[in-house]
Amino acid sequence: MTKKLIEQKIFERLCDVAFSHQVRSRYVWLGLQTPHFKEYSHLYESAIFSYYKREYPAAVALLLMALEGVVLSMAGWQLGNPIGNRVLRA
Repeated sequence: MTKKLIEQKIFERLCDVAFSHQVRSRYVWLGLQTPHFKEYSHLYESAIFSYYKREYPAAVALLLMALEGVVLSMAGWQLGNPIGNRVLRA
């Protein structure tokens, strides 16, 4: 198979899952229940839609922002909490 045909088959199989309202609502619900992830789940969903619209740079940027937020959250950083944010200062 050619690369283009393989990409098309993967795209078609994932597209049904990404645009199914039942599947997406389940993943959104799970994301909102997960510590550290719940504050950034909207970025992951936006990244998925950017990917399916073939806006790959936007998808990567959104995933990196979400990953950074999750890692900072796990390290104890919180928006608007200057006392808790001292952990990350060198």
